[in-house]
Amino acid sequence: MLHILEINAIFATKILKNYCKQNNFLFTALQNIIYKQMNGRMADALLYLNEEMYDGTSIFPLLSRKDIADFAGTSTESAVKILKSFERDEIIKLDEKNIQIIDKTKLEEISRRG
Repeated sequence: MLHILEINAIFATKILKNYCKQNNFLFTALQNIIYKQMNGRMADALLYLNEEMYDGTSIFPLLSRKDIADFAGTSTESAVKILKSFERDEIIKLDEKNIQIIDKTKLEEISRRG
């Protein structure tokens, strides 16, 4: 692999850019978990998971509340409380296991504020 990188500068540059992009994502995720409050972490998790589509379907019905809580770095009880709060504020709509984002702008604002 080292030999390929030495003789092919374009390939090496692409590998390095991809590596930097992944590191930036990981540092940002770590920073969000460490410095944001629970509402901000939950907003981040919902926004990220909302972007993940599998065969054009939402991922939320496939996840338990515990999975979402783990993803956001909170307890299951806190996650349920925050989700209910977001539903009361008409930011999301809860339908059994499915979560539908109604007001993405408000959710992004919560995420940004932390």
